[in-house]
Amino acid sequence: MPADPQRVATDVERLIDLLDPSRFKNDIREGIGVLLVSRAQNAFVDQEWDGEKWPDKYPSMGKPFINKAAALSDLNNRGKVLEDTLDQGNPLQLKGHMLESVSDRAFNSVSGRRGGYEVQVGWGSGPAKNYAAVHMLGGTTKQRITQGARDALKKQKEASGTSPEMKKALTERMGFVNSQDELVTQVHRRPALGITKQIGEDIQRWVQDYFSGKWRPVA
Repeated sequence: MPADPQRVATDVERLIDLLDPSRFKNDIREGIGVLLVSRAQNAFVDQEWDGEKWPDKYPSMGKPFINKAAALSDLNNRGKVLEDTLDQGNPLQLKGHMLESVSDRAFNSVSGRRGGYEVQVGWGSGPAKNYAAVHMLGGTTKQRITQGARDALKKQKEASGTSPEMKKALTERMGFVNSQDELVTQVHRRPALGITKQIGEDIQRWVQDYFSGKWRPVA
């Protein structure tokens, strides 16, 4: 059964609030950050989060396969669809931008909460920050279809150097480029961040160990 993140987070905050700020050293904050980052990165490898399996790329699309949104982005920005858009492998693994960009930071908060120490984990920079949220939560994206994209599609389909597999995919899957002004894509939810029941229990145990002198850095 999924954890209640709000309740777990509240329990963790209560434990942290008990700690004298002068003793709340960077090692415990950094340890929590490392834990959350590593669990997020594991989600990309395992293709699931807290028992929730990630949906496949375009799960209802048969052969030939092409990542329509990525292909349109290539046409708009590169003038050519790259071969990696034909890869039907695991979602969010091909380029690795989201996995590599997840990071943590520990800082002194000015929120006024007693203790005032916080840890944040997420995508603060890099190319992933612009699309991480829609993959985490699910939703829709909209891409404009430019005349340049139409011209590039026609040129690539006719080029002698275009592979047969690419030509087939462009012909059978990308026809919308010539008939629409916009591509609306329904992005499936693929969560990778948060405090699960297990993570909450780990953090609480580590904070308690800190009080008792049993604290050891995250491996």
